[in-house]
Amino acid sequence: MTVGITLRRDGTMFGQFTITYSKLIGDADAQKRFVATALAALAACTPVAITNTLGGAIAGRRIFIRSKAGRGRRASKDLDSSRCAR
Repeated sequence: MTVGITLRRDGTMFGQFTITYSKLIGDADAQKRFVATALAALAACTPVAITNTLGGAIAGRRIFIRSKAGRGRRASKDLDSSRCAR
């Protein structure tokens, strides 16, 4: 799944994210859990800690983040929001 976001100079999200691509596997319940977990991880990682210079360079530009999970227990570790760079 690929999610597009736009950040402000201070690292906060501008507007809403958009899912720009998805190829989900598994039953409907597993797909819903994956999407919910990926979006929760994204929300937990914002605002993004960035420098003023980087903030000025990326402010208003679209950024695309790809979430990919394997099967089983490893999948939940791949989307662990505690690994956000802060």
